[in-house]
Amino acid sequence: MFLFNCVMWTTFTKALRFTSTSLEATIINTASNFFFTAVVGQVLFDEVVTGLWWMGTVLILCGLLIMHHSKNVTPRKPGTRPKTH
Repeated sequence: MFLFNCVMWTTFTKALRFTSTSLEATIINTASNFFFTAVVGQVLFDEVVTGLWWMGTVLILCGLLIMHHSKNVTPRKPGTRPKTH
């Protein structure tokens, strides 16, 4: 148990270092926690993880990708309209 908590905190501090907001770091940490919990549960405890559970994990990872790609969009000033071409 102590080892897994150390891994979780290590993942969180690395995520804080590589992201611009603590929200992103929290989501990355939660997603990695879900993933590693499923893998360790299957390997060590022979748990059954359903396809629905994996689909939820994939949706979380897709949300992470959307967050990372949305950082590349240039913000516009409040009260202005987006440029149309």
